[in-house]
Amino acid sequence: MAITDVQEKIDQFAALLEKYKASSNERNDLMNLRKALLQDLKEANFENDVQKEEVWDRFRELAAIFRDKIEQTNIELEAFAEEANRRISGLKSEIEKRVINGTPAKDDYVALRQETDAVFEFIKQNNWPTREARTAAWDLFNQIREQLRNRENEFYEKLREERERKAAQSTALATILLDAIAACKIEEPADKTVEAWETLLTKAKEQQFIVGEFEARSKEEALKVPLKTQTELLRDIRKIANDNRDLFVWEDRQKVYNAFDELKGALDIAWENHKQELQKKRDEREQKKAEWERKQRDFLTMMEGKLEKQIAWKENLEKFGTGQQEFVVKLEARLSNQQEYLLKLYDDIEELQTQYHSAWSAGFKERMQERIAQKKEKIISVEKDIEASKQRLLEVEDNIKAFPTRLADAERSIEEIQSKIVEVRQKLKIEEE
Repeated sequence: MAITDVQEKIDQFAALLEKYKASSNERNDLMNLRKALLQDLKEANFENDVQKEEVWDRFRELAAIFRDKIEQTNIELEAFAEEANRRISGLKSEIEKRVINGTPAKDDYVALRQETDAVFEFIKQNNWPTREARTAAWDLFNQIREQLRNRENEFYEKLREERERKAAQSTALATILLDAIAACKIEEPADKTVEAWETLLTKAKEQQFIVGEFEARSKEEALKVPLKTQTELLRDIRKIANDNRDLFVWEDRQKVYNAFDELKGALDIAWENHKQELQKKRDEREQKKAEWERKQRDFLTMMEGKLEKQIAWKENLEKFGTGQQEFVVKLEARLSNQQEYLLKLYDDIEELQTQYHSAWSAGFKERMQERIAQKKEKIISVEKDIEASKQRLLEVEDNIKAFPTRLADAERSIEEIQSKIVEVRQKLKIEEE
């Protein structure tokens, strides 16, 4: 075979190898081409040994690359198979946990169907290392999927049966409630209303509906206050309906509560007429009460204003006391400084007098006399300031001594005002109640 044909096949082998993406068809094509090349190389007419060695080396190099890619592909396919089996096993575990060993709800089946679809989309890829591995995985997946489908069908069948049972229960509850509501109409005798109520309680307990504790009704008492009896029994009937609200289907609930609303409207009108008869007396009482409350609130407002001023006075008094304490510290500091300054002035005069007696010239003595006179004037000023500070300190100390009494008077006044405010508020609260 011509060497050029062999080299073209080697180039073709290299090109296919470059584009190799691990599909089974590409792998088979490359393996067939490699086998054909091997045969062609054995039959090729090489020009010399050097050319033969070069061509064989290139072929061996490409064959080695192909082997490496095959090995890498096998690793990737095995990893895919492992991941697929892991997902199938995870789906199986989740079904066992939620459905087989648990109490599944509708949301659980929706979630499991979504998870099943996700696993299906993953394993349908053509990335399996062997046909046997793919077949085993699909067999297990189909078994799990069928198990889930059967369980889901059973679940929805139970839901249908439960809906039918609840519909029958709802109809029975609505029937006894509507009969009792009809007996509460204004035109019905109150004793008949009581009879219908007792019938409702008996049937509700027989059918195991929720029935709370209710006050016993007397027919004689009901005839004395028919409107009150019918209104209270309608309220009690509604309580039974509310307690068993979850047992209704939508249509029965609408019938029952529409009947409630219609009858309640008629009773409301009857009560409104009754209330108008009592309104005049109530208005008179309210007017007197309002006038009394107005006066009390005016007095309360005045006392609250007085309390606010008294609290402000106490706060100012406390600030004044604090300020006086701080002022004492300042005065004592100033007094101490002035006394020290006075001693320094006396020392200065003594030194100036020494200089005066030791002076030789008349001019120097004259200057010393002037400075001594200035120091004496300053001493007089400082001594006056010291006396004034002492007097002010005495006044401030007197204020501080009187402060506890003044503060106690302010606090006592605040307590008296607060006590009066509490008393008035208590009166208003009692009246409101």
